[in-house]
Amino acid sequence: MSTLGGYDSVLEALREFLEDGTYEGSGSPADTLNDALGARRTASGGALTTSDLPDVALFETWWPSRSAAERSPAVAIVPRGMGPEDNARSRRYVCLVDILIWVTAADIAGGPLQIVRAGALIAEEIVQMTRRTTQGEEGYCLNHGGTGDAINKIISVRQDGDAVPTLIGTNLHAPNVEWALPLRIEARREA
Repeated sequence: MSTLGGYDSVLEALREFLEDGTYEGSGSPADTLNDALGARRTASGGALTTSDLPDVALFETWWPSRSAAERSPAVAIVPRGMGPEDNARSRRYVCLVDILIWVTAADIAGGPLQIVRAGALIAEEIVQMTRRTTQGEEGYCLNHGGTGDAINKIISVRQDGDAVPTLIGTNLHAPNVEWALPLRIEARREA
């Protein structure tokens, strides 16, 4: 598998893991990101509602189209670069990925603090999901997610720096916020 094919597999696995919870069309998919957000709202005992922490409306890969202006919150899984190889004969490679989380003022109750908080909570749930290590249901951990070339390709995932919010727009009373969550994903090439 080429390096580009490797990136295709990693992005496919990560998107399907977050959006679908699927594994080879499994009839019993694991929890998705939206399922995790719903569980967080339920666990808050009513302190969080869909007005405070809505489900993700749009998932994209490779490049954010900014159609999030119509559908928010949105998550874009964007390649940031390739990490160094430890050994030229190794079948392992490192993909550096940014998960961009776009939250608009129109979709969150309250002001700038609540908008930034919603993005932070979504980022936190993504990090928690990537830390799943036991097999659990099919698609429960990222290594078992995806279909096609993505199956069983992910070796490890870790946060690769600070998740940083950026205010977008000039209206500081109702800004749009983009969070960048950097991940380092070690994956396996085919022989």
